[in-house]
Amino acid sequence: MEERLAEIEQAVSLSFELSNVGIDSAPERLQLKERVTQYLHELEQNPEAWKFGAELFAKSSNEYARFYGLSRVSSALERDAAGKTLPEEDSVALRGIVTGWVSQYSQVPRHFRNKVGLCLALLVKRDYPERWPDAFGWLLPLASQSRDNAELFLRVLHFVTEEVVQFRQSRSQDEVRRNALVKDAMRVDVLSRICEFWLQVMLNFHSTDPSLVQECLRVMEEYVGWIDIGLVVNDRFVPLLYQFLSSRDLRVHALKVLHAIICKGMEHEQKLALIRDLDLTSVLQRICEADNIAHPKNKQPQIGGGMVVGSAQASANGKGPDGQNAAGGGAGGDDDDDEEDEDQGWGFRENVSVLVNEVALRLLEARGAIPQDASTAQAHAYILDELRLRTLPLVVRECLMHEDEDAQVAVTPAIMKLINIAREANEAHLDQKANFKAVRHPKTEPRVDPELEQLAKATLPEVLPVVASNMVFPEDHEFVASNEDELDFERHRSEMRKIFVHTTKVAMLEVSLPFLRDLVAFTLKPGQPEARPAAEVEVTLTLLHAFGEGAPSGVVSSTTRTLLDMARLGNAQFSTKTKRQRFFQHQQNQNQSGKDGNRETSVTLQDVNDPAAMKNDEAKAREEDERRAAARAAFTEILAQMLQCGIWAHPNPDVVLLYSEVATRYVSMLLDRHQDLLPVVLKSLVGEGGVCHAEERVRSHSCYLLLRVAKAIPSTALKPFSGDLFEVLKTKLGVTYEAVRADIEHEEQEALRAAEDSSGAASGTAQSSAGRRKAPDGAETAALYSVDDMMYLYELASVLIGIMYRAEAPMLTIEHLSGVMAPLRRKVDEIVQTVEAAGPPSNEDQERERKLLAAWAAECVHAMGVLSKGIPEINALAESLQKLYEANLETALRAASAMPDNARVRSRLVTMLHCALRIMGDKAIHFAPGIGLRLLQQSDSLDHLLQAMQFINQLIPTYKGRMFDALDPIFIPVVQHITATMSRVPNPFADVQTSTGANGAASGATAAVATQQSPASGAVGGAGGGGSGGSATIGSQAGQAPATPALTSAQQEYRAVKRALLQFFRAVVHNELDMVILSPANAPHAEQVLVLVSDALATFPDTDNAQKVACSVLTKLTTLWLPNQSLQPQTRDLFGRFLVNSATPASVRAVTLPGFSLEEYDSITLIDAVCKFHHSLAQHLGEPWLRHLVDAVLPGLMDGNCPQSAVLEYCQLLSDGSAAVKQLRAKYKVIINHLVLA
Repeated sequence: MEERLAEIEQAVSLSFELSNVGIDSAPERLQLKERVTQYLHELEQNPEAWKFGAELFAKSSNEYARFYGLSRVSSALERDAAGKTLPEEDSVALRGIVTGWVSQYSQVPRHFRNKVGLCLALLVKRDYPERWPDAFGWLLPLASQSRDNAELFLRVLHFVTEEVVQFRQSRSQDEVRRNALVKDAMRVDVLSRICEFWLQVMLNFHSTDPSLVQECLRVMEEYVGWIDIGLVVNDRFVPLLYQFLSSRDLRVHALKVLHAIICKGMEHEQKLALIRDLDLTSVLQRICEADNIAHPKNKQPQIGGGMVVGSAQASANGKGPDGQNAAGGGAGGDDDDDEEDEDQGWGFRENVSVLVNEVALRLLEARGAIPQDASTAQAHAYILDELRLRTLPLVVRECLMHEDEDAQVAVTPAIMKLINIAREANEAHLDQKANFKAVRHPKTEPRVDPELEQLAKATLPEVLPVVASNMVFPEDHEFVASNEDELDFERHRSEMRKIFVHTTKVAMLEVSLPFLRDLVAFTLKPGQPEARPAAEVEVTLTLLHAFGEGAPSGVVSSTTRTLLDMARLGNAQFSTKTKRQRFFQHQQNQNQSGKDGNRETSVTLQDVNDPAAMKNDEAKAREEDERRAAARAAFTEILAQMLQCGIWAHPNPDVVLLYSEVATRYVSMLLDRHQDLLPVVLKSLVGEGGVCHAEERVRSHSCYLLLRVAKAIPSTALKPFSGDLFEVLKTKLGVTYEAVRADIEHEEQEALRAAEDSSGAASGTAQSSAGRRKAPDGAETAALYSVDDMMYLYELASVLIGIMYRAEAPMLTIEHLSGVMAPLRRKVDEIVQTVEAAGPPSNEDQERERKLLAAWAAECVHAMGVLSKGIPEINALAESLQKLYEANLETALRAASAMPDNARVRSRLVTMLHCALRIMGDKAIHFAPGIGLRLLQQSDSLDHLLQAMQFINQLIPTYKGRMFDALDPIFIPVVQHITATMSRVPNPFADVQTSTGANGAASGATAAVATQQSPASGAVGGAGGGGSGGSATIGSQAGQAPATPALTSAQQEYRAVKRALLQFFRAVVHNELDMVILSPANAPHAEQVLVLVSDALATFPDTDNAQKVACSVLTKLTTLWLPNQSLQPQTRDLFGRFLVNSATPASVRAVTLPGFSLEEYDSITLIDAVCKFHHSLAQHLGEPWLRHLVDAVLPGLMDGNCPQSAVLEYCQLLSDGSAAVKQLRAKYKVIINHLVLA
């Protein structure tokens, strides 16, 4: 035994010694660590490990070994929590060992005492009350013998709470039952003795050993929630708790106990009686006055001067206005060292706020929950008096007004409750659909409490000035949160802001607007931008911005439909029948509910249809519309006052930014009453307060805000200023090399940060990059904007050009547009010449320079595309615009050709194409498809090819049949390029094609089209029934074909190209362009095109819906071509034979490929597509096709077990023109279960 203990002790010591050994350490140390870890792990799995642990704790002199031994004992007790793991003999022995430690507890080092207490608590959990009925009878006398024993018992009680009382999801049912048994037994005869023990500890040690009393109060707080409240709320405990409120060491813990008492679950009447008996509001009031928690005369906020509270620092030091101590002795005097009160949580002041908040919430809830009648009149009178005279003043004037942010946030729930009361009252007073409310929500109709409503609305005006004061940044704040304290303050500000927003929702006219009017009048005085501190101005602007979040629609945003319009529409949209149904449903719901079934219904059928009620709704809606119009007018006047003060010239850039954001957000409101102030907004944004500001972030954001303003207001309002704005803007336009380089560096930094999860080096580079930018200085201005900022300015230029258009001088628009685009084209041409002259790069520097030049060209191309965003489609300019954009596109294509390896250039080119299409309309038909083909032919990678095909596929549905003449000459070249790309990639699904016996011409179709060969003889009709590649069937494997293995990169590339080709075919046939396939130029290749489609259906696993696309193409062509009498009979006959001999077998094989499963959604949709195709064939080819399906196609692809009746039923449904897809699918599934797997 001794040798084994020594061995374990050595292993434990090595384990702690090797705990910091990492993967970069010496191999021998890593191996040693692994061996030690394995040894200790095996020991811990030993059922008798606790015995070694007990010996180690008792005999070892190694601290690590002793702690490890204690851990083994506690682990054994945790595993045996239900008392069923250890044998009875071992259980008794273990209890004897642990209880024996109690006599030596005073010699146990302090860092082991928690573990000893845990072991005793686990013993109580396991053995009490059956196997150890006198556990507490033994512990309580010991606890009274000495201070150390009392401490041990308190630790045991704490861990009993953790292990027995607190909920844990991981506990087993046996453990839960045992815990309930322990609690029940403790309630019978132990808890009263424990409470007596607490009382004696508090009486005996509160002056000599406060730390022990602190522990006692912690435990008491944990137990209050589940013990009889009378054990602690009595004339022995409560006076003692109130006494502790005067002790700096104990007051925080006493407050927490009081909070636990108030939070204890009970009926509202009992909770009200508890608050009254405790006289808690009076006690809290005295605490606040004595401790000077935000004394009203020191911190009463006044609009303007009181926002930054002059006496905040004095209050923080516990001084009154005269410099003397303001706190009484009852609560501890000065608060310089308030942090001493903190105990793993909030300090004294914060806990006072928490308790005040809880009392306020309980009183408000009791007022709404206790019925109001003669028997409860006294209780309600008490509630109102407590709220009006004590609790709410404590909430607002003491806690919310306190200088500590945590104390302020603690009472936020109570204030939100008041706001919610006001909201419910408003909803009850004004419901634009009141005559339907009882029908829709018979049980949720709010009950209006006029006295509580009045109290709530009377309190809210006091709240907002305090909220504004609390939001003021400290003088040394940097406005951008950079450390933990500033982040905490930002979170605190968000809570204050939330109060303002919700107050605006319920009391906009009565509270928020008057407050904002006074606030703006004081802080934003005209002609004095520097007169007020930046922090105060910032709060004012923040609240103006937040007003828009709380105000209802129609106040800060334009709306074309008033509430009156919606009320009339609401009345019109309910027919009499619908109203009757709602009424009878309400009657049925009431009859089925036990409590409400005997209550008389609150709505009658007459009420539902009463025209008078409808008129009442309209009257209420009209009233609310008038309120919103008045609020909009009042807020517009406030905004006008803000704009006239010249705050855009404030020296603080954060204030300027916020001012610009507010002005932009509400600029459309100015058009109602103050159109004359629109130039003020524009001047501030385009001048030194905006895009010409010295700070880069102000300039950057102003570019975006200018564009927002131009888009937010009607063009008629902006037109008088558009010419001057455009002239100013032209001096700033230009994509510079420096801006592009900074953009590329930023992208590289972001990539590095994402890859290495490190921001140090990247942020440093970013700072240096930003530091190179200087204040506006003539020609250098263009270099001061990032690429994104410049794109905002280019888009703004296009908006202004579009606004300046005049029908009498249309070419002036082209002149403006060309004047801005021409420098960009010249710059791209210069870059292309530089790149071509430099040749291929030979080193990293040249490679980087080429990358920067390509990015520069790409952003110039992007700017040319952005310039079309604001130009409307003008028929008179179509021809001139076509020439202009053809020149732009030609330049961009040259750039893409010169730098084919740069994805940014091609991406910007495609973006410009889409922008050009929007304003050129049908004129783009003549050149856009050709550009798409050139993009496709220049593609040297899969991404480029797919990008070009996506552009072509988007052109087709835009122009549909009008694109016939433009698509006809490029159709076969597009197919040729794609098939040529496919022919360069080995077909990864060739084994699928071979095994399914697919069309013999299919394998050669790609090469035939790619090389412009003539159609292969015997292509139509060359697809025989084809033998199967095996004898397994789908039905033999429970409807599951072999799973498709993971695709290689070659397979993925082939699949992507094939899918692009099929999507191109689908776009053609579904957009009135199917005859392009049969045009004189394309007819020689039509058969190969069709074979490509059927090949995809029969040999291409449907991992990306490719088979469904192919099936859709064939179905559409069947419905278009077979009944088309204008087609030559020979053409229709050839197409019919193709459908019978190639497409039909391919459609049957489609559901036999790898990856198909009757349980998968994609496979079900493929079945639907095949059934639709078969249904179309049956309708147009008739009985001969059905016989071919039954006699020639299906027999060669099925096993011999398929019932003939299933095939006949399917064919019968196919012949029925009205058969639903769901019916066809059900029948075809039976056949699929007998198809031979590919």
